[in-house]
Amino acid sequence: MKKKSETVFQSWFKNNPDAVFTMDNQGLLIEANDQAVRQFNISQKQLTQLSVFDLFIWPEIVADPKKTGEKNHLFLEGIYQIRKKDNQPVEINISHVVYEGQNVMLCLSRDITERKRQAEEALRESEERYRLIAEYTADVIAMLDLNRNFTYVSPSVEKLRGYTAEETMAQSWDKIFTPASLDRINQLIAGQMTATVNGEVNLSFVEPIQLEEYCKDGSTIWVEIVVSAIRDSALRPTGIVTVTRDITKRKQAQEEMQKTHEELKRILRFTEALLSAIPTPVFYKDKKGRYLGCNRAFSEFMGVTSDQIKGKTVYELWPEEHAKEYQIRDMDLMKKPERQIYEFKVKDKNGIERPVIYSKDVFYDENDNVEGIVGSFMDITDRKLAEEAIHQANSRMEQQIEKRTAELKRANEQLSALYKVGQAISSPLHLKKALDLIVRNTVKLLNSDTGVILLIDNTGEVLTIQGAYGLSEKVIKGTRDRIGESIAGRVVRTGQPIIANDLPNDGRFYNPAAENEGLLACASVPLIAGGKIIGTLDIPVSYTHLRAHETVL
Repeated sequence: MKKKSETVFQSWFKNNPDAVFTMDNQGLLIEANDQAVRQFNISQKQLTQLSVFDLFIWPEIVADPKKTGEKNHLFLEGIYQIRKKDNQPVEINISHVVYEGQNVMLCLSRDITERKRQAEEALRESEERYRLIAEYTADVIAMLDLNRNFTYVSPSVEKLRGYTAEETMAQSWDKIFTPASLDRINQLIAGQMTATVNGEVNLSFVEPIQLEEYCKDGSTIWVEIVVSAIRDSALRPTGIVTVTRDITKRKQAQEEMQKTHEELKRILRFTEALLSAIPTPVFYKDKKGRYLGCNRAFSEFMGVTSDQIKGKTVYELWPEEHAKEYQIRDMDLMKKPERQIYEFKVKDKNGIERPVIYSKDVFYDENDNVEGIVGSFMDITDRKLAEEAIHQANSRMEQQIEKRTAELKRANEQLSALYKVGQAISSPLHLKKALDLIVRNTVKLLNSDTGVILLIDNTGEVLTIQGAYGLSEKVIKGTRDRIGESIAGRVVRTGQPIIANDLPNDGRFYNPAAENEGLLACASVPLIAGGKIIGTLDIPVSYTHLRAHETVL
């Protein structure tokens, strides 16, 4: 089995397309295959007289024992990319093996010249592609060393700042950035430069930063810069790459947006103050009928705050009989968006139902679609009370007018009766008939039922009835009142009218002739002719008349 393995190894060793050789721990070659002879262009005998330090340029970590004096030097196992003495690149793989009973180092050397050439060609092509991108992109691409000196700036910088790439590379940073921006970029890079990994600078920052740069015409622009590290194959930072983009228009748009936002906030604050100052209750709802808010007057009147009604419907806040009407009116307004004014009622914070006049309209969104409703109402309780007072006043006035009309009608009737009396006095009729006519018209004028005219007889001491209406002949013929004794006699004596309200029980005015006439009261006035009293006009009130009219003179 061992012999078979050695046979396999010898075959692999001899026929391997790469250079293979064994060496001791001092690096002296023991044996090499034919490919090693061809790779190093040296004979087998010569190879076995050399060490690996004669064939390759080694990194410092692998020291030549002839120089260090070490007798038991031990090579590090691993894969190395190094160069031969003729500067051709190779990749060697070193491992420890036991060969023919001895501990030896097995070294496999592979020529990577073509692979290196292909990699460098691919790198050049890649760099060319990236250079084309850098040359024609609108963004400015720049590369700097670790001391922040420019090593490359893309031509697009001239369009950005007015400076050519060559002019930009010659500028110091204080000529590129404004003071505030220079402080920011310095702090950013300085902070990253102090962070190290295994003693190497760590430039792992890629976050964009907004800075202000100078232009050739003296103006400034705002840019956004992304900073990242350039690293070698061992991931060690070797420089800095930046990508700069002009954001002046974006910045201006943001500033305009901020101004607009501030203006909207100012308008909103003004609107809120205006709504708060308006003494009329105001509310507003979305297109689904949910409250969005209200002003202070609404809160004070209804007893709810803007936050308390926000998001709620009329059915969640007000009595059902009111909410139903509110909802119907709101839906009608949304379907037909025209200003809506109507009279209805609300229940205030004290639970009192008050009549109000609603005024509502819709408001629109930025696309002119109906967005919701804004409304207000005015308490018309005082107006309703005033209307009722006016109505009652009108009713009273109408009654007074009716009464006055009746009074005027009555006055007209009285004038008509007086006219007839005048006609009777001036007519050539018999005196008795004329006096009867005068009494009758006077009685009707005064809305009574009886009346008499008594005149002084020739003796000058007795009054007799000369004209009468509503009295029996017995009373007319039997009445003879002495001056100073009866009602009429006292009027003639004093010249003053007398009203007697209780004839049956007042003995001073007793008249035997009228005892059975049922007279209750009497008004008597003197009749004067030529400056002398000639008699009286008496208007008695009977019991029958009192029953009919329920009044006493």
